[in-house]
Amino acid sequence: MRTRWLLNLGLVVLVALLAVFALNKRDTDDDRILLTAIDLDSVKTVRLQHGDDEPIVIGQQLDKWVLLAPEPARANQFKIRNLLRLAAAASEWQFAANSDSLGKYGLDKPVARLWLDDQVIHIGARHPLKNSQYVLYKDAVHMIPAHYFDSSAYGYVDLISSRLFADHRQPVVLELPQLRLQRNDGTWTIEPEDESLTADRINDFVEQWRNVRALAVVRYAGRPVLDRVRVNFAADEGTTNQTRDQLELGILSYEPDFVLYRQDENLEYRFTEDTGKRLLNINAE
Repeated sequence: MRTRWLLNLGLVVLVALLAVFALNKRDTDDDRILLTAIDLDSVKTVRLQHGDDEPIVIGQQLDKWVLLAPEPARANQFKIRNLLRLAAAASEWQFAANSDSLGKYGLDKPVARLWLDDQVIHIGARHPLKNSQYVLYKDAVHMIPAHYFDSSAYGYVDLISSRLFADHRQPVVLELPQLRLQRNDGTWTIEPEDESLTADRINDFVEQWRNVRALAVVRYAGRPVLDRVRVNFAADEGTTNQTRDQLELGILSYEPDFVLYRQDENLEYRFTEDTGKRLLNINAE
């Protein structure tokens, strides 16, 4: 009995200690000093500049982030949100900035600067021992966990969406070098005809095109176009324009990588050779 009583008493003490720890942790979390008080939902323009390089400008269009400079492009929404997280990072340590401290912490010549509308964050050197980095915001130097800075190292092409098409676009015509598909009243027809193909297989094939993501996106390097793919899209919902937008893609390579060129974006979308085979051959496994 005595052993059981002691065991129960020990459990009560353990629960009490855990409760105290949780309360202290909550108080500590509530008292955290954040790098900025910027309302991220209200930010409309983001600018990222590495050293003296040309700045990357990002803006909002129809509640989506898009790249505006150095060239317009569709943006990777996940990476942009990661970039914005820096503004809400918890500061591990901070002090008033002065001219001497800027050079000491790599803030006289910051590795990068991030503007959120008219507010700017200067990104300085890494801490020599901790996995943290120094930043300057307004009149204070802060030390921030280094994982917040992964996205600030992105270049222009790193921030481009890897999707070949915008996620809301619906193909209605797909012209490949050896195949043409067209949707009329919800039903796909195929040329040349192939009676072995089911409606489900055709729909799956078109969905492969609609949802395909590139392994890498880079600026067009000027290689000649070997063949072409043409895609017509249904008019966007809510628009009065019933014309079908057409997009022409250039095939730059079949192997060892399958590479498509979007002239409207001046970008190359790079896929594996196997992905290329599946996109060009409806019978490919």
